[in-house]
Amino acid sequence: MAHLVNIQGGRNKTSLVYVLVSCPKDIFYEQTLISAWSARHWNPDMKILLVVDELTDAGLIGNRTALTDLVDEKIVIDLSEGGKANYTNKERSRILKSNLRSYVEGDILYIDSDTVVCGSLAETDSWEIPFGAVQDGHSKYDPKHCPNPVVQRAALIGYDVCNAENYFNSGVMYMKDCPEVRAFAKDWYRLYTIGQKRGVTYDQPSLLATDTIHNLIRPLDGIYNCQILNGGLPYLAEAKILHYYNILWGDSSLYALANPSLYARIKEYGILDDETKQMILSAKRQFVGEYALVYGRRLSYWHSSLHHLYFDSPKLFGVCEALSKVLLKIRRLYKALTK
Repeated sequence: MAHLVNIQGGRNKTSLVYVLVSCPKDIFYEQTLISAWSARHWNPDMKILLVVDELTDAGLIGNRTALTDLVDEKIVIDLSEGGKANYTNKERSRILKSNLRSYVEGDILYIDSDTVVCGSLAETDSWEIPFGAVQDGHSKYDPKHCPNPVVQRAALIGYDVCNAENYFNSGVMYMKDCPEVRAFAKDWYRLYTIGQKRGVTYDQPSLLATDTIHNLIRPLDGIYNCQILNGGLPYLAEAKILHYYNILWGDSSLYALANPSLYARIKEYGILDDETKQMILSAKRQFVGEYALVYGRRLSYWHSSLHHLYFDSPKLFGVCEALSKVLLKIRRLYKALTK
């Protein structure tokens, strides 16, 4: 059963909302703690709401209580009924996220856990759009890239989104409390559950499919969801919210606030120490190690299967790499002989 909670009040009309589904073995609690602390620092007058499932709530004990002390209100949604008890944590998280509008009253700004807030968000009170989000990758949707995973997953739900003008990232979403948004949210949750039954556990394909029905989402400025790894560089200097998803490979990260050793330290002590807080306050400078810009033709390779093979199956990549070297030598020899 949905638990409607009215979170209006205080000096800000818009409230910040996080969804957390986590266990002690993952890093989502630690990520959310970092993001919520940054949000509280820069926005002391905004209410922060935490929505969790019943299993996560049972684990918010011991070294996992700093987050609930930080937020204004915690809403626990029991997913034990209707077969949802057997859902994975990923599915539970997406169920809460897509159905969020049913749990909360008032205008809200939803924020993913893998984010850092870098400034005041008070201006959201003056926004007149019903539903706002930032374009995925900070660029318009390109039909020439069809098919891609998002399009294929949306097709499994029963929707052709190849001609969609925009594909929005669901990491930051502004949702006004109005009938149009509630109708949109109802369909989003419905389409997500359809996709979930067909093996689509991601929330963005159903979000895009829902927008093809309602045409309700309006683009927000990229500073409100600066996707560091994918098109976010022009928005970094003025960014209000940094989104560092997919920035972690193996045991390392080019972004210090996504480093596994940092999460391990938070797990051990259960709090954010002074060093971590200083890192959060200078979030736009927390880039470490070797890195380079990827653009143009190299960006196509970055999106290629071969690039992902390097991380997913290094041994198989080694075979492909060796074969590529042979083919390259043959090609160069051929070009030399035909000059």
